[in-house]
Amino acid sequence: REYRPMVEFGERWNDSYVVDVATGARKLLFRKTRGGFTPSPNGRYLASFNGKDWTTVEVASGKVTNLTEGIGVAFYNEDHDTPGSRSSYGGAVWTRDGTAILVQDRYDLWLLSADGSRATLVTDGVGRRGQIEFRMVRLDDEERPPGERPTVDPSKPLLLAAQNLTNRDAGVWRDRLDRDGPPEKLLMAPRRF
Repeated sequence: REYRPMVEFGERWNDSYVVDVATGARKLLFRKTRGGFTPSPNGRYLASFNGKDWTTVEVASGKVTNLTEGIGVAFYNEDHDTPGSRSSYGGAVWTRDGTAILVQDRYDLWLLSADGSRATLVTDGVGRRGQIEFRMVRLDDEERPPGERPTVDPSKPLLLAAQNLTNRDAGVWRDRLDRDGPPEKLLMAPRRF
């Protein structure tokens, strides 16, 4: 209730708690936050975007780790020109084992360790150099049980939708999370796919 008078231009503020479902005990994580959290499949971490950076919270300890502050690229929408907090370039997708999240900047995809120990530029900077926007394509939505959040399997190929932001060519590329190297162009043409 205390944040109701502050609601303006679509901003919604809230306090965030971790609740023990067995006892009902609540532990305050954050006061006056915007947005929500994406839980890891193993329940160990919560991922969130704070309007500038991606962070994780270790549920057991409450430890907050900023995953992107030292990377040197913007993970917020750089073209955002309305009042209020900036949004990310899409949501975080956890790896199946819950140890990392896959996020994107304006062009490229990043794999960020939940504990902050590693940030891997999955698309090897091909997007930024070529002004190509890469986004992950989900093909397993029909296979996922109802209510289960999407995850990514690092051992399987990653299908990427691509759009050149200069000439608007579009295409499909493939990359892998478990290997180094640039993404492989499968198709790129002056068409919409």
